[in-house]
Amino acid sequence: YEEIDPDSSCVIISSTHAAAFTVAQEACIRRGIPYIYDPGMVMTFMDVGVLKEGIKHAAVVVANDYEIEYISTACGVM
Repeated sequence: YEEIDPDSSCVIISSTHAAAFTVAQEACIRRGIPYIYDPGMVMTFMDVGVLKEGIKHAAVVVANDYEIEYISTACGVM
């Protein structure tokens, strides 16, 4: 993620292994890289605090109805 220019880039963080998803999220937050956040397939395997942090810093959150309901219930956001 060091080669990504935060001023001219946007990262899509989408379904992968929860650990890899978290690494991408943390790198984008640390470097100030805007990202589109799609936690759908990994959110039930993530720590709720990590999920909240990802949503807080996301430029855009992508979710279907079920995922929005899960996020609302688990995190108290949205």
